[in-house]
Amino acid sequence: MTNETENDLKGGQAPTLDAAADIFEAEVSASGLTPVPIPDAAVDSTGAVAQTSSTGQTGAAAQADTANPTGAVAQTEADAAQPSSGTNGDIKQTNLPPHFEPIPPEKLDRAKRTKRILIAIIIILLCSLLVMAGIAGYVYLVQQQNIQAVEKTALMMETNAERRVQDKGTAQEKEMPNLAQMFGITTDVVMAQLGSEYALVKTEAVEEADLPQAKQLSTVTYAPTEKGTVGTVQVQNIYLSLDDSGAIVGVYFVGSLDTLGYQMSSFAELTNNRLTLDKVLSSAGLAAAADFAYTAPTIEQYTQYVDPLATTKKVKKETAIFNGILRSETAPTSFSLTFTYDYGASGVADTPDKKPSQRMVYLRLI
Repeated sequence: MTNETENDLKGGQAPTLDAAADIFEAEVSASGLTPVPIPDAAVDSTGAVAQTSSTGQTGAAAQADTANPTGAVAQTEADAAQPSSGTNGDIKQTNLPPHFEPIPPEKLDRAKRTKRILIAIIIILLCSLLVMAGIAGYVYLVQQQNIQAVEKTALMMETNAERRVQDKGTAQEKEMPNLAQMFGITTDVVMAQLGSEYALVKTEAVEEADLPQAKQLSTVTYAPTEKGTVGTVQVQNIYLSLDDSGAIVGVYFVGSLDTLGYQMSSFAELTNNRLTLDKVLSSAGLAAAADFAYTAPTIEQYTQYVDPLATTKKVKKETAIFNGILRSETAPTSFSLTFTYDYGASGVADTPDKKPSQRMVYLRLI
C-alpha cells in the first residue's frame, strides 16, 4: 500500500481505482494466493466490472470458468433460461402439498355406488310415506262412512220407536212370566201365580211327538185390563203340556216383542248377537249352558220372499231359530227359541226401513 493511498484512507476520502488495486494486491500477497489478472475488455469506461450473464441482467458480476478454482461447471444456458421466483415472467407454478395423492378410480366408483344407493333409499322412503298417507286417508274415509251408517241406523231406530209408540197408543207392556217355575205344578197353581190379567182358555187332550208323557194341553192367554188402540197387536199365549197327573212337563210361550217391550229394530240387528236371546231366557228364569255357541244367521237363511224368482223381490217373513241346552239339572233342560218378523202375505219391498206387521218370539221348554 502506497503512502498516497494510506493518506487517502486516513483523510476519509474514497480511494481511486489504482489505490483499490493496490489494496487488493497487498491483501492477496499477504494471504499467499496468486492474483488473477482481469482483462481490460471486461472493464468499462466507468471502471465497473461488466456482467457476462446470458440473461442480460446488470448489477452482478458474471462468473467465469477461470474464476472457479474448484472446477465447477458454469451455469448452462438451460439453467440460465429458467426464470426464478421474483422475475417479471408470467409463470404458473402448481404448489401441491407433499402428501397429496390422486383418488384411486375404485374409490370413485364406490362413492358413486353409495350415492346411487342413498338416492334409491330416499325414493323408497318417500314412496312408503305416500302409500301410508293413502292408507290413512282410506281408513279415515271408511271410518267416516261407518260413523254415518251408525248415525243413520240410530236415527232410523229412533224414528221407528217413535212410530211404534204412536201406533201403540196406550197399550201396556207386559214382561214374560217366569216359565221355569211352572214345571212340576198344576194349571190351577199357575193361574193363581199369573193373576187376573191371564185367562185359562181351554184344556184338551193332546199327543206330542217330542214329549210322549204329555197327555193334555192347557192354553192360557194374556188378557190385559186396559186395551190398546185399534190395530195394536196384543199377543201373549202360554201353552202348558200336562202329564197324566196334571203336572206341567212342558211350556210353550208365544209373545209379541212389542208387548214384551223390545225396541223396534231391523231383524239383522235383532239377531246379529246373542243379547236378545239371553234376555228372553233370563226373563223366563233360565240361562243357556256355558258351552252354548251362538251363530248369527245370514240374510239368506232368515229371509222368506213372496216370489224368490221375481226381479224385484218382496219380503214376506224373516225367521231365525236357535236350539240349545239350558243351565239346569232339572226340567226344563232344553230350549228352542224362534224370532219372527211378519210382513204380511203380499210382502213389502226389501228396504232397510221396512216395517213388519208383527214381531213375535216363540220359546219352547221341555
